[in-house]
Parts: sequence; structure tokens; C-alpha cells
Amino acid sequence: MLTADLAAELGRWPGFAPSALAAGAAAVFSFPLQLGVVRLGTLDLYRTRSGGLSRSQLASALAAGDAVTEALLTDPDTDPGTGEDIGWLPGVHADVHIASGMLSARSGMDVGTALLRLRAHAFAHGEPLREVARRVIARTLDLTDPIHDDPRPTPDPEDDHP
Repeated sequence: MLTADLAAELGRWPGFAPSALAAGAAAVFSFPLQLGVVRLGTLDLYRTRSGGLSRSQLASALAAGDAVTEALLTDPDTDPGTGEDIGWLPGVHADVHIASGMLSARSGMDVGTALLRLRAHAFAHGEPLREVARRVIARTLDLTDPIHDDPRPTPDPEDDHP
């Protein structure tokens, strides 16, 4: 979102624009922080004078957004010698969010439902969530069909007869 003149957009953001203007912002530029379909947030930049960004400024802002996204996804507990994770938090979240996005894109379900499907599979099969996510990313586990992911045995029609 590139808003070169915030004063001209008062009706668009009636709760935000007046406060931002009062704080000294005259222009606001917002860039998505995302990896594929996984949205991590936004990089919001404000300027005290109105006016659009030059090509150079826009390129710099996009590069800054990419750098922030990479920093958010980089595991600070990774061994620089081997590249192996020695922590758990950033890596597991990145894998799970990527797998959720992949599952959502393949199945048409929303990302929240895809995340629930990953968690349900991990719980039902006693597997760590990160491993389930990695298998989805590697395309060795397909969770797009909930019937085939059901851990309960399929009933045998012969069991209904004595």
C-alpha cells in the first residue's frame, strides 16, 4: 500500500489517518513481509511530507522488506559450521507455516484450516508437528484428502453380518 498523501485519504482510514497526521505522518507506505503465501506482517514506513516514492526509494523499501522477512525466518540458534538447528522455535514455525500454505494452495482450504489439519494429523499419529510439516513440504505426505488421513480403521462391510 503506497499512500503519498495521507490527508487525502481521511475517509479511507477514519480511525488511523487523523491520528497519524496528528503525530506528523504525511505519507505512509506499507510492504508485505511474506514467504510464498505465508504472511508474517508488514513493514510500515512513514514520512513527514507528502509525496510518492522514487523508483530508487521503492526499490530500497522492497529490499528492506525482503531483508526483514529473511531475518524473521532465520534461526538464530543455527550452528554456522553445519547449518543444523540447535534451537527449535523459528525453524518449526517456518516449516509449519510453509506446509500450511502449501496445503492451502493445493486443497483450496484456508490457511487456518490447513494448519488445523497438520496439527490433527500430528496428534492422531503421535508425530512431532515439525516432522509432519517437513513431510508435506517434501511432498511425501498428502493431507488434502481428509478421508485418507483418518487414523481410524475403515469399517469392513462383512462385520455387519453374523
